Amino acid sequence: MSKSIGVAALVALAAGSTAVAGSNSIKLSNLFDDAKGSSLAIAAASDALGAGASVNDLGVAVRTVGGLGGNSLIAPGITFATASGGGANSAPSTVPVNDRVSAPTAMGISVDGAQLALPPNPSGKITDGIGMWGDQLLSFSLDELRTAGNFGANQGFQFTARAGLNDFAGPGGSVKVAFLVSDASGVLFGLINGVQVDVSESGGIFGFTGAQPGALTSAGNRLVNFDVFVPGEAKFITLLSLSQGDGIAEDHTVWGNASVTPAERGDIPAPGTLALGVIGAAALGRRRRA
Repeated sequence: MSKSIGVAALVALAAGSTAVAGSNSIKLSNLFDDAKGSSLAIAAASDALGAGASVNDLGVAVRTVGGLGGNSLIAPGITFATASGGGANSAPSTVPVNDRVSAPTAMGISVDGAQLALPPNPSGKITDGIGMWGDQLLSFSLDELRTAGNFGANQGFQFTARAGLNDFAGPGGSVKVAFLVSDASGVLFGLINGVQVDVSESGGIFGFTGAQPGALTSAGNRLVNFDVFVPGEAKFITLLSLSQGDGIAEDHTVWGNASVTPAERGDIPAPGTLALGVIGAAALGRRRRA
């Protein structure tokens, strides 16, 4: 079994990479009503409430609805054991959507972190973000976004989101929210519930192998924050809602204000060239054989 580069994000952060001051973040849910080939300027001008994600949309590389109880394609040529994070073979009836929790006519996204009664206009917009149901994944092509924004080929990004169970989700919800960063050949690193978890590869399939945080639940912690540097060598980011195999009735997962912001330096070098002394060159071995 071979271990992926689990410290890439930490090294890049230690090197002082920050978001561009005054720059516009790219709201990922805003891309769901924009065709491939659109510019980011055009994408930012439209924000269709309830628009569903499609692989024909700008930046969307893979969309999988249900069936995460085994291995799943997360990017061209890259397979991930979604079951390793608690994915199951449920069958959600909707696709990921813009600014609503799970369907074009569902309630809005709210990420305060406490269960709320339904608002007077439950289907109106409350907060920007991506609404998903349990056992869904959505991958974005960073190269498409780099092209659409006229960025450099190695532009790094800062990914931020407040993710977990929507404030209006009822009792019984339990999910893990996972975030993966991949290059053209495999997964660089991954997080579950905002915490970095070891990722390894065996037989061409990647999966979580490290200790994991517990599930987010309606009765406990509902939401977590993600603030992750995505290095310039990365080609894809993947958002996952993993049901833990106990049904998806209230697994109304949201990624509030999910955005990528161009990093301060236009072309960020690969992590192996950044501040090796912070963690150690040995830790940067690329998918080393165990």
